[in-house]
Amino acid sequence: MPKIVDHAERRLTISRAVVATIEKHGLAGTTIRSIVREGGFSAGVLAHYFKNKEEMVSFAFEVIAENAFERLTERLPSIDTLNAKLQFILEEMLPSPCKTKSGVTVSISFWSAALNDPTLRIQFKKQYQIWKRFFVNALEQGIHMQELKAGCDVSMEADLLIAQADGLMLSMTLDPGRVPISQVNVLIQRIISSLTSREPLG
Repeated sequence: MPKIVDHAERRLTISRAVVATIEKHGLAGTTIRSIVREGGFSAGVLAHYFKNKEEMVSFAFEVIAENAFERLTERLPSIDTLNAKLQFILEEMLPSPCKTKSGVTVSISFWSAALNDPTLRIQFKKQYQIWKRFFVNALEQGIHMQELKAGCDVSMEADLLIAQADGLMLSMTLDPGRVPISQVNVLIQRIISSLTSREPLG
């Protein structure tokens, strides 16, 4: 009797091998051979699920983002204050002492690959629209609860929060001596307090 293969689980197994390989060798050093070695499966298995390395990196990036979105969807409704909601969203975007840096490494590698790949840029845009939706919803609730000043352009503020998070991610990853991961909570609180204390943008 032929063995029944869980294809969704197999793809996730491959994605974990891709993430681990990028973590160890960077995107440039990630090859089909290194992924096969990391995952302990054959090159034929990879070829069955993905056409090339770019597809594997794209899938790994998507899995990391979807895992974050699932955590946000599950947890945010139970968080009462704007400050806490924004902190939780930003923590999902940034490295922290309780996380590995694999997701960050894959994200930065994906950004680099997307510079020259229109298909990856479309994926990037879709993922960031979802991130933006989480911020916008939190900001709108903050206005309703009078935690944020009325007249706030929530779309613009969400874009600014994402830009700040991306900038911090790059700084913390490329220059950890200047922006240590142990300071992530302080930096997040500075971002949030800057938003909630100033006059509305727009």
